[in-house]
Amino acid sequence: MVSIGCVISLLAYSLEHNSNHPKLVLIDTVGKYLSKTSPKYQDTDKASDVNEGITQGDATKYTEMYKQFILMNKLYEDFQIIIVDNDLPISLESELQYYVIKHFVENGIGGESKGFVDDALMTY
Repeated sequence: MVSIGCVISLLAYSLEHNSNHPKLVLIDTVGKYLSKTSPKYQDTDKASDVNEGITQGDATKYTEMYKQFILMNKLYEDFQIIIVDNDLPISLESELQYYVIKHFVENGIGGESKGFVDDALMTY
């Protein structure tokens, strides 16, 4: 979370001051490290979590991070934050749908696209 906060702070600073920041941030797998809010994703492989140095996080940090992104969208223009995540905070799910550009599902059901990783795991 500290790393994400630092990167977002640099982005916000660059939006208020003249700087060479590209005004683009890519964040991947946020919820894995901050704690999921959806029961669907809370059951993880505990041994893998320990091996990767992941401890039980605070779901409020996860939700507050998304709230900050929404606030930034209201305050600033001409920047882009790309987030790759399996989950959205339940309390903000309907509000965040506006920002979802592409949604993938593992089985392609319901007209949704299959994700690249899921396609790669298929055997032909």
